[in-house]
Amino acid sequence: DGCSDGTTATDDRRISREEWEEGIEKVVAAGLSWAPYVALRSATSASFDEMDSNGGGYVLLIEFCAWLKAAEVEAATPAGLALAAGGDATR
Repeated sequence: DGCSDGTTATDDRRISREEWEEGIEKVVAAGLSWAPYVALRSATSASFDEMDSNGGGYVLLIEFCAWLKAAEVEAATPAGLALAAGGDATR
């Protein structure tokens, strides 16, 4: 959750659309600095729907990771090549 400082008792371990919208600038900033992943650098409001693969209205950690991985694999970055080695590039 991106709406509070650190982990709190009210965290639900998923990202709502509202939380995503509030945090996009931080996501892009991370992608341009300490976490240089393709998906982070190009994150937009529409990225939420790309990540929410089950259409549940929330992004779970596994969905977020799959989104990151898919972008790296598609862009054939060094990380993407390593992630795709010997397996299904979508998992």
